[in-house]
Amino acid sequence: MTRAFSKVLAAAALMAFAATGLAQEENACLLCHGEEGLTTTAASGEEVSIYVDHKQYSGSIHGGLGCTECHLDLADTEEMGTHDVPVEHVDCSVCHLEEAEVFATGIHGQLLSLGDADVPDCASCHGKHDILPAEDGNSLVNKFNLMYTCAKCHQNKELQDKREFGHPDALPHFYESVHAKGLLKDGLSVAPSC
Repeated sequence: MTRAFSKVLAAAALMAFAATGLAQEENACLLCHGEEGLTTTAASGEEVSIYVDHKQYSGSIHGGLGCTECHLDLADTEEMGTHDVPVEHVDCSVCHLEEAEVFATGIHGQLLSLGDADVPDCASCHGKHDILPAEDGNSLVNKFNLMYTCAKCHQNKELQDKREFGHPDALPHFYESVHAKGLLKDGLSVAPSC
């Protein structure tokens, strides 16, 4: 065998081994998290789903990553499949540093840094195990969907009352605007959204 062929063969074997490791990790996690209806109790006392739809995750922008590439606190779990509850919050800035720096300068990032529990974080707008590229028409942050994503909080009556939003009816007003007509009716991607 030539030296170059040996290197290619070794690289292929290493990639296959790494893929097998990711598949084993994923399978171990999905033994529990693949069960529809799996929930836990959040610190707020709210019952939240911790189910992961494997097909949806596989089709997401992060679908090629192993679970512990985001859930870093579980990377050293001795026995995959068992871990402390609750797990640490995923820190998206580990990979998305520039985006995190931009977020930190905005109103949501500033309030989040002050400990405001009502403020959205990355997952609130982008999703968790279902994140799609912004260009994808199904993405929560696609320009044509963004107003609905923002409305989850900005049109939430309980949150509006608590926060005293200055524009509690922003979405209905947006629908009446020339921008909404351009974006939603005419499909003009250059029209402003949220």
